[in-house]
Amino acid sequence: MTVMDDRGCVRCRVPDMHFAVCDDFGDDGPGECSGCVPVGAREGAYICERCYRGATRHLEDVADLVGSIRSKADPMKSGWNFDRLSVTSSRVDMPAPVASDYIDAPNDLVRGLRAWALLVQFGVGHPWRAEPLEAGISSEDAYEDANGCALVILDGFDRLANDSRVIGHLVAFLCDMEIEGAPGQWTVAAAAAKWPLEDRERWTATPCPECDCKTVRIKPPRGVKSPARFRCTTCDWERSDRDDSGLWAEIFADEVHARDIPLGDKDRTTAHDPRWMTLADAAKLAGVTGSRVHGWADQGSVRRSAEGRYWREDVQARAGALGVDRLLAAMDTEGAAVDAAA
Repeated sequence: MTVMDDRGCVRCRVPDMHFAVCDDFGDDGPGECSGCVPVGAREGAYICERCYRGATRHLEDVADLVGSIRSKADPMKSGWNFDRLSVTSSRVDMPAPVASDYIDAPNDLVRGLRAWALLVQFGVGHPWRAEPLEAGISSEDAYEDANGCALVILDGFDRLANDSRVIGHLVAFLCDMEIEGAPGQWTVAAAAAKWPLEDRERWTATPCPECDCKTVRIKPPRGVKSPARFRCTTCDWERSDRDDSGLWAEIFADEVHARDIPLGDKDRTTAHDPRWMTLADAAKLAGVTGSRVHGWADQGSVRRSAEGRYWREDVQARAGALGVDRLLAAMDTEGAAVDAAA
């Protein structure tokens, strides 16, 4: 990527490189200044290539992150609740406590996304205030809200990156673990670190165009509008299928295939998919209690993710089988009654 000589990244500095006016200029040992010369900026931007790619990656993933975290806030399917709460009712709508992080994190993320989307659409000084998620919103609607905002920001990202007054603040919201002056406010990077999404990376057979080593890993797109990414673990070469007029999409075309949504494990979160249902939704779909759905999962007839969500197709199949069993039982009862009357 071409670097502009007259611009530097508003965030990053070259380690141990100092301007002549710096007190540590010319010193070989460590000083108070760790480096004050900015890293070269990406062409047409006031951030470096590393900041640009990190920020856009987080924007591409944030909707999955919001939807996944929000689904954990459903008290009827959260493993947190069943591990810590004695449940004596079979009601699928019984309230239960939820850890505050599951509420605060998606609220902060969506509020920030809405604020930046409004800025992209209407500029500085618009009359609208960015609000957090509406109380009781479903994980599917939270995903759609976050995704819509993220797409607006991505569409205007190059324009924002070329504005030195705002781009540093946007990248801080996306990439920093904490925003200076706003302790306790969730950032996208902080949420992703606490609830990491399953990246589904895999090795490719195509060698790296930079170092010619077969050490390129492909990260398939999470959604229809997300790009596939290619990264070499030897030389740190990295591109997406949208770079260079789609060149890399052609080169890696045979290896970019969407795979089945993984079931995940105890340390990772699967990318949000509406086919993963909360316990309450699964119970309502099947017309049974939540404990019955739990039982199906324990028996292995319904897939359950590590986050406590249930696969819709399995629930539908099990509910269909249950309906047949009920019909046969009713027919047997009716037949017995007829025989008794005769």
